[in-house]
Amino acid sequence: MNKNINVELLKHPTDDDWLLCKQFTLNTVNKHSTKLPSDEWKIKLLESEHSPIRSLWFAFKLEVPYYVSVHLSRHKIGVEHFVSSQRTSRTGIDRTKLPQDTMVSHIIYLNADAFATLSHKRLCAKASIETHRVVKEMVRLAVESNPEFKSILVVNCQYRNGICTEFDSCGYNEQFLLDTN
Repeated sequence: MNKNINVELLKHPTDDDWLLCKQFTLNTVNKHSTKLPSDEWKIKLLESEHSPIRSLWFAFKLEVPYYVSVHLSRHKIGVEHFVSSQRTSRTGIDRTKLPQDTMVSHIIYLNADAFATLSHKRLCAKASIETHRVVKEMVRLAVESNPEFKSILVVNCQYRNGICTEFDSCGYNEQFLLDTN
């Protein structure tokens, strides 16, 4: 990864978050539990894509080129972006003269459902290589702290068992199908 690009995990789902998520899930079927969910239950819930996963939040602080920040800011549902300003009045630098690769600080705060969607799109070989690398590092850090997310924070065609939904496939889905058969 570019030596100037940095990805730092600020927040990830804790046991308390998972217990609350389990409470939300059980409430929908008129049940209650104070017992932490098992890893198997967590994976099953994440893969089911039911609404309680939107209560599980991640936050990352990124130091990235402006254009990577723009790519990430296209993700809006279940995501908040806090990006350092390039306004001339704030920086004293004429922003009309700044190149696309000017580094910005970008904090991205997103729920598990949104993170899965972002991963599906930005891990694709059709994504900008720099954006792909940033999201790959976000996923690595997330799975390191929360291994239950490993099966959902993947490229879309892998998540869809080899089906590519892009207009112009990169071909990875075909290799994925060969590797899994």
